[in-house]
Amino acid sequence: MARLVQGLPQNHVFTTEDIEIGKAIADQLAIWLDNHLLLTEAQYRSERLQTAAEVSRAASSILDVNELIETSVNLIRDQFDFYYVGLFLVDEAREWAILRAGTGEAGRIQLENNHKLKIGGGSMIGWCVQNRHARIALDVGQEAVRFQNPHLPDTHSEMALPLVSRDEVIGALTVQSIERGAFSAEDITQLQTMADHLANAIQNARLFESVIQAQLEAEELLQETQALQLFSQMLAGTLQVNEILNIFFRACIDVLGFEYGVFSLVDKYQNRIKAIAGFGVSDSQIKRANRSLDSQDIMADIIRTGKTEILTDWDERFDRDMFEAEGHAQWVRVFTSVTLRQENIGLVETGFNQDTHKRIDESQIRLLRAFIDQTALALDNAQRYEASQKAAHRETLIKEITTKVRASTNVDTILQTTVKELGDALGSKRAYVHLISPTNGEKK
Repeated sequence: MARLVQGLPQNHVFTTEDIEIGKAIADQLAIWLDNHLLLTEAQYRSERLQTAAEVSRAASSILDVNELIETSVNLIRDQFDFYYVGLFLVDEAREWAILRAGTGEAGRIQLENNHKLKIGGGSMIGWCVQNRHARIALDVGQEAVRFQNPHLPDTHSEMALPLVSRDEVIGALTVQSIERGAFSAEDITQLQTMADHLANAIQNARLFESVIQAQLEAEELLQETQALQLFSQMLAGTLQVNEILNIFFRACIDVLGFEYGVFSLVDKYQNRIKAIAGFGVSDSQIKRANRSLDSQDIMADIIRTGKTEILTDWDERFDRDMFEAEGHAQWVRVFTSVTLRQENIGLVETGFNQDTHKRIDESQIRLLRAFIDQTALALDNAQRYEASQKAAHRETLIKEITTKVRASTNVDTILQTTVKELGDALGSKRAYVHLISPTNGEKK
């Protein structure tokens, strides 16, 4: 409603014509004001719809989840001129709504503090996630269910909108204003529609990321499988211990990118763990890698526990003098046991300089373990083959000597043949036979 007032001298009297003209002007002004108001409202709605469409388009074009939600909250705040916008996602256990993006300094602080709200708890976000409905507080001072956020002291109106995709609530959007009664029914409808588009975009981005991750894992698994197949083929081509170890070291360098390595085996008779070979280290370092299995050294500890440990700094189980003298502080090191038939028979220490790589990832450890397991079997086969060859050679030698001895009937000839053949077999320059008299025990 509007009123048209015309000021005139006190003694002036309005004629009927004056009144009619005034009414006509007032009617026209009212029509103009109504049209202007309708136009303003239409422009406002159009701007809001355009903004909502812009946010939806931006959300649909981004396939990185973190970038998507960060871009969306900032667009909503800037385009709608809100005080604060935050986006929460539900955790896997569906117990908490965790803040994943928030605008301004308040958002930054809350993200650093890992801000989260209990689903169904005393907050508008928790309530809307549990009930799958928007919750609006046009005056937050009158809202019974609300988390009073100390980082957002100027909030007077708040809206919590559920993010629903494929009939599942995946999170919620909080929109806050410094004005009381800031949200109209039309605002709520538009923002909820936008939130629905955003939820679908988030799920699509998640699906895209999961597909990409699955492809990467499949490619990684294929590469690992191919590497293991080649490694197995190379091991199958030899029964020599040195060649087996060289194949293992080559794989550590070429496939895994390690810059040094030491292979150690348990000596049960001496109760020690000893290095037998290595790469990227000196012979003296290999010789010094010799520890009692009863010691507190890391080599003995790994044999006891069978664990795989990645170390980037000093450890109490290290030798302090060796650690400092050889510059071990610069190395990323992995220690893992060599296991055969559920028994820890040895140890592999390997790694690289921190200037080259900062960390050892799971795929490297997984493939290293596979290489070690195959190497352990290959070494066991090589040792068994060597033992069988020695046994066969021994049996052949005994048979040959026995045949030659039996070919003689003269005692002196038998003794001379025995001494000669045993000396030759054992590589001895001198050999003796002592006969003891059965009557007096004297040697002859």
